[in-house]
Amino acid sequence: MKINIFIIILEFSGVKTYIDELVSYLQNKNNLIIYEIFLNAEYKEFKIFHQEKLNKIYIPENKDTFLNSKYNFRAAQLIKINLPKLENVIVHANAPAHHAFAQHLKKIYHCPILYTWHFLLDFYSYNIKYPRKNISELIERFDKCNLEIINSSDYIICVTNFSRKVLIKHFNFSSDKISVIYNYKKICIKDNSNINDLKLKYGFKAEDRIILFVGRLDERKGVDNLINIFDILKDKFDSIKLVIAGSGDFDKYLSTTQKTYGKTHFVGNLPKEILYDFYRFCEIGVIPSRYEQCSYVAIEMINFCLPIVVSNVPGLNELFSHNKTALLCKMKKSPLISNCLELEENDLIDKISSLLNNKVLAYKIANNAKISLEKYAKMGEETYAVYKSLITTKDFIKK
Repeated sequence: MKINIFIIILEFSGVKTYIDELVSYLQNKNNLIIYEIFLNAEYKEFKIFHQEKLNKIYIPENKDTFLNSKYNFRAAQLIKINLPKLENVIVHANAPAHHAFAQHLKKIYHCPILYTWHFLLDFYSYNIKYPRKNISELIERFDKCNLEIINSSDYIICVTNFSRKVLIKHFNFSSDKISVIYNYKKICIKDNSNINDLKLKYGFKAEDRIILFVGRLDERKGVDNLINIFDILKDKFDSIKLVIAGSGDFDKYLSTTQKTYGKTHFVGNLPKEILYDFYRFCEIGVIPSRYEQCSYVAIEMINFCLPIVVSNVPGLNELFSHNKTALLCKMKKSPLISNCLELEENDLIDKISSLLNNKVLAYKIANNAKISLEKYAKMGEETYAVYKSLITTKDFIKK
């Protein structure tokens, strides 16, 4: 039996990586036909590019947003006109903003909606350490889009067990209709270039000891905490450098690095091949997020055996065991953001210093993390099992 999968694309953060990895696996399944749907595409006309098992559908952009109700209705109708006779359809949504569009497709094809819940807002993590009685009010106020798509979904994939608990406790979603499937990415490292040669290639010195941050330059990622403590670390260690790779508010963060201009490098959003080189020659990776789920940056760093210092926040900390596969930093109430955690900066200094001073420890945790990553290698197979289950149990599809 052929199954037609509509995967709604979100070209943001690690979600696009998730979709690419998933589709790469699913293309090997003979009973699946995959349709990647790009909303707000930069085409003036509706287009479908047909391939044997992977089809790409581009729906022209709307002058407002894909939250616009008329846009979503018309986008779904265009798919109906061009693909009128599809059966055994599953709509796989990947963002709260996909809610209306997914609902229209569900009505057209009488099919289930599967939602992968990639992101949690800050107050969910905060609530674990500092419980609040009014978290339901926060959900109503700040997380309405997630509330809508969760209520209309027939099945949900959570990328951490923490998000599953949130879904059951705060959204009253049935535990029987949730799977926890961790993100996964396997990187084949073929380049055997000398690490010092790579440093020289990108303008560093062979003796430089480089700390790497990868991610958006915004408050959620905690890059401000890392910049703050680097001012102290630079006086403790010779030849230390901080590389910040990612896009975002450069002006805001450049202004905080005046004391470390010669040692802090903002390199922007690097192409994959160059980023992979940085993973290879940097000494430590730091993920100082205030809240996070199943980070693809962490997974990439693990692939390259980069020892990691990471925030001990719910969800993200499920990937690691302290002192075994990473060093986990203590968290406290954020003085800047309401209902949010942030790193204890003194503890971050201690954790980074430990790895810089102890290469045996750094090697051990990097190697252990690489071994432990393989337990998530069934991401594609487990998602495929969810697809098959949805098609064979259509009786529980929400009306």
